[in-house]
Amino acid sequence: METPMWHPKLPIESSCRCLGARDSIVSVGRIDGFLVFILAMALPFCPPSLADITSVSKEQPRVQTEPQDKRIQANTKTPTKLRDFSKNNDRDSKRNLSSKRLPKEVTVLPIFFVPQGELEPSQEQISSLMRHLEWTRTRYLELMHNKDSFAIADAKQKIYLSKHPLAFYRELPENAAPQFVSELLADLKYNRYTCPYILLFVVMNPHDGFPGGGGRPLNGGFNTGGGVVILSSSGLDSSRNFQSTLQHELGHSFGLVHVDCYEYDMTKCNSIMSYNPMHHTDGFTPSRTPGVFLPEDLRGLASNTRAFPKFRYDPKRDVPRGYSLKGIFGLGPMTIPGQEEYEPSR
Repeated sequence: METPMWHPKLPIESSCRCLGARDSIVSVGRIDGFLVFILAMALPFCPPSLADITSVSKEQPRVQTEPQDKRIQANTKTPTKLRDFSKNNDRDSKRNLSSKRLPKEVTVLPIFFVPQGELEPSQEQISSLMRHLEWTRTRYLELMHNKDSFAIADAKQKIYLSKHPLAFYRELPENAAPQFVSELLADLKYNRYTCPYILLFVVMNPHDGFPGGGGRPLNGGFNTGGGVVILSSSGLDSSRNFQSTLQHELGHSFGLVHVDCYEYDMTKCNSIMSYNPMHHTDGFTPSRTPGVFLPEDLRGLASNTRAFPKFRYDPKRDVPRGYSLKGIFGLGPMTIPGQEEYEPSR
């Protein structure tokens, strides 16, 4: 396997934005807010060792973010408070906080993040989120040839009551994504390595669209542990294309990048990982031309065996005849308050 290297040409538009970190200049062109790497490979498949591919730069990237607008509603169980979630004893907690062992399985944990002074989610909002998440899970299953999809943690959702007001988070860089992650890791008694979840945050804010939607793996690359998705309750309540946004942001949390990294048009490409408005759902009504996964997307998801253990990338099945498969791209690791910088396993 060749050594990861920086791509000499970065077709990343300013719309390819992220939550946090400084910008970087690499050879030609600008990476707006996040780090991307490429591994040039002769074979059209992803080897298991791709799990350890990460940024070779000290520059820390942001959570991939984008504008969001649309809506939802649904049915599910009463949430459990996050403070009652952890079942680890003190010895287990200390071991988790110091360990660098990655989880065997990664599942999606829905979290309603309630800043101080804001209302907890209504049953309608809880049901809506769970209905959307189940729809996204089913859509992934369809696009992955009914072989696999992500799992939802315990089929439940959590409510986290923050001690900080919304104004506190508004002042933080990167749409406060690193702070959200830091608080939940501490509450759940995990660290960036041991966290077995895609932390799917819905931040309770009925006033406006803060924070903007975004997502990425905690440790960058593929198959390196947990991830994060950030959405707002305003988006949940009033954004008509919330479902297509959720599909897209979860893709980032599993390691997928925007399609302009592969030199495809962000507004016209048929991938879920584009901004093609033809993919927009309308509440719980599907788009007539829904987004799909490109061969590059399927290759990336197949390399994330912690989230998709049953899915195998098959070039004969997944790559159309005459299709020119692009190199392998991924996002770099996050900088998380209170957490050490990520170091890939050797």
